[in-house]
Amino acid sequence: MTLFIQSLVSMELFIQIGLSSLLLLEEVLITHANWMRLFPLPEDAFHKKTLDKVDIETAWGLRYGVPEGMAAAVLSPLPKDCSQPQEPEYVESQLDEEHEAFLASLYEELAEPETSTAPSDFDLQFGPIPADSEEEPVYTEDSEVEAAELETKEAAEVTAAAEETEESEYLLMEDWHVQQKPVAIRPQLTAKSTHSIRSNHIGEQEWVVEIIGHEQEYIHVSDGDSRTWLNVANDSLGKGDILSVLVHRAMTGKIEVKKADILQKKSLDFALELENEEEFYNLSRNVEQEYVI
Repeated sequence: MTLFIQSLVSMELFIQIGLSSLLLLEEVLITHANWMRLFPLPEDAFHKKTLDKVDIETAWGLRYGVPEGMAAAVLSPLPKDCSQPQEPEYVESQLDEEHEAFLASLYEELAEPETSTAPSDFDLQFGPIPADSEEEPVYTEDSEVEAAELETKEAAEVTAAAEETEESEYLLMEDWHVQQKPVAIRPQLTAKSTHSIRSNHIGEQEWVVEIIGHEQEYIHVSDGDSRTWLNVANDSLGKGDILSVLVHRAMTGKIEVKKADILQKKSLDFALELENEEEFYNLSRNVEQEYVI
């Protein structure tokens, strides 16, 4: 019994919803019909020449708020002249003999380059400058000072270049990259050496070397095959002296001087001869380099 009552209630609710939907649909149809009555039929609209104020206000102005001029322009029919596009008409011009002759002469002028050498209005004529118009140089005190400074600067550069060409008694870092000069030690002296610099022997060893330069407490020595620096604090040593050096080379490559004895000391005359030989050697090497280049 309870199930039957529930089904009746559901059916009644469904019927009420259906009736409400029908009423809503009826109201929509009535509203749409009333709205359609505001607009004239298409046939009547195209037959009208202009729209009156009543049509504009009722159909567009009051409902959509469209200006009167715009509504009239939108709803007015198109003129008959604009209904179909007009095709353009082309009229072919007639060329007579005079026109054809003019075109032929124009083509010939464009094809041939101008070979005339006559000066035109745009040609610039260059000629000698009149003597009156030549400006004489004006000398002032500032120009004289600048000339003097320039001469002083040039003289300083020449002096610096001359000093650079002179061989220095002191060893510079750049000298390490300079090509080694030939060193000749007598066999009687080299016989006292136990190893050479190039052998890289580890431990104590004795070298017979010649001093080829010095810088503070370091001397630059060569055994005729290789060269190296040694830390020897001895002011009596000079360039060209031949030494017997007892050194100790560590595993790290560090060389420590244990003892240094002078085997042969260059005399002043021999030192001058050595300088002349070195100058000749430098000159000949520069000539060879220029020839190779």
